[in-house]
Formats: sequence, C-alpha cells, structure tokens
Amino acid sequence: LGSAAHEPRSRARDVAAIAAAAERGDAQAQLHMLRSSYESGTLAAFTKQRSRALEQNNSDTILWMGLRHALQYLANEKDDHQRDVVKDAALNYLPVPAARGLATAQYTLGMLIYCIHCDSSAKADVLNAARWIRKAAMQGFMDAQYELGEMFRHGVFCDHIYMRFARKYIRRASVQGHVEAI
Repeated sequence: LGSAAHEPRSRARDVAAIAAAAERGDAQAQLHMLRSSYESGTLAAFTKQRSRALEQNNSDTILWMGLRHALQYLANEKDDHQRDVVKDAALNYLPVPAARGLATAQYTLGMLIYCIHCDSSAKADVLNAARWIRKAAMQGFMDAQYELGEMFRHGVFCDHIYMRFARKYIRRASVQGHVEAI
C-alpha cells in the first residue's frame, strides 16, 4: 500500500525531470515530451515541444515528425486532399535527418519518393529515391538492402535487370534475417 501511494509522486518527479531535461535541450527528453504531448492530444504542449525541437535542430524529433507524416500519407486515400499536405510535410522533414546520415530517414525518404513517383515515367525521381535507399543499405539497414535488391531484380533503374547486384543486396538482407529475403 505504501509503495502504491508513492507511484504518482514518483511518476510526477520523472515527468518533471524529463521536462527539465527537454528545456535544457536534451534530444531524447524532447522527443519523449513531443511524443507524450502528441499521444495525449495536448495541442498546445505538442506545438511548444515541436517548435523547441525544430529550433534546436533535433534530428531524432525531426525524424519522428517525418515518419509520422509519411505514415499518414500512406494511410490516407488517394483522392484525399489531406494526403498531399502530409506528403509535403514528410518531404520537408525527412531530408534533414537523412542528410545527417540517419539510415531510417534515408530509407523512409527513398521509399516515400519511390511510392510517390513509381507510376510516373520520371527516371530522375526514381533514381533520387534509389540514391537515398542505397545510402541506408550501405549502412547495413536490412529493409533498404532488400528493397534495393528487388529494384535491381525488377530493372527499376533502367531497361536492364542486374541480377548480380540484386543477389548481393538481397543476400545481405537475408544474412540479417529479413523475412522476405530468406
């Protein structure tokens, strides 16, 4: 009974400590506060945390924002106006952490660009997508390795199918345990 009574105070102290760390610029604390305010639906707190993190150029928070918008883009119907808004937001957020070398951002940005332009005949856009996916694959990001291998296998980049490159990247993903590559 005694420890149960202390839990709310302990949790309040933890939240206060995380909030103080976020105020000081701690990147992980800012991300925690941003996610907590988003999940609780507190718009004012969310806006405040987002602004602070963006001002401080927090890569993890910018990545989270980009991932959130990319998922919303994929979840919306094709004829929904909101889909273009969240797509533009994702394409605004993701290049920042991708340029800083975060493999998750590189892969997500590449796949988002590919999904947006796969129906068009614009090779430049597909090659831009592949460039980001390859950067993530070179860092050992298993999903990027698999997708890049599949792109080579299906001749996405040009009229030729490059099985040697396809096998190379799919094998790398398989070694890491990618389910579809095994």
